[in-house]
Amino acid sequence: MLKVPSTPRQPHLGILAALDRLLDEDGPRVGQRWRDLTWAGVRPHMRITQLQRPTLWAETGSWFGVSADLTLRFEPEGAGTAVSVEMDVRGTGPW
Repeated sequence: MLKVPSTPRQPHLGILAALDRLLDEDGPRVGQRWRDLTWAGVRPHMRITQLQRPTLWAETGSWFGVSADLTLRFEPEGAGTAVSVEMDVRGTGPW
């Protein structure tokens, strides 16, 4: 379990460089789509699959032959927040 103190947010723990393009407005909501821009230059197409504020965030993303699902669960812990992370990554083709 990853423990995150109550301090200003760090975007995706330094992996996400920027939000490349928001494909849907009026969010966050289940089904909202966007495209990430990571520090490595990967630009996966993303979609929120589950959202139960303030305890659950789940998203799915794909980039060429790779797809991934990420689920984050948040629980108060002391002066901060405990975050549990589940991730499933799949690949097809020559990966």
